[in-house]
Amino acid sequence: MGLDHRPALRSGRRHRGVYRRAVIVVIYFEHHKITTKGNWHVGTVWPFRGCEVEMHEEGFSCTCKKRPTTKCNHIKSVELGLLGVGQQYWK
Repeated sequence: MGLDHRPALRSGRRHRGVYRRAVIVVIYFEHHKITTKGNWHVGTVWPFRGCEVEMHEEGFSCTCKKRPTTKCNHIKSVELGLLGVGQQYWK
C-alpha cells in the first residue's frame, strides 16, 4: 500500500506542547468605614490557618480562594478587629 496516513509535519518541526502560565489575579475588597489609602497598616499581613489577609492601598486581599467573588470570613474578621468590635476592655 505505501501510503502514509499520518499528518505531515509543517516545515519539519516537531509538535511542541502548549505550556500555560499561571496567572495570579488579586481582587481587593474595600470597607466603607476603613480608609486603606495611606493607612499605616498597608502591607501588614494577618496569618490564618492556610491563608493570609493583607491590606493594600486598594483594599484587603486574601489567599484562601483562587477567584474570590465576595469577602471571605478572614477579611471580615480582620476588619472587625481593626474596628474594635467584639473586644473586651478590662478596667
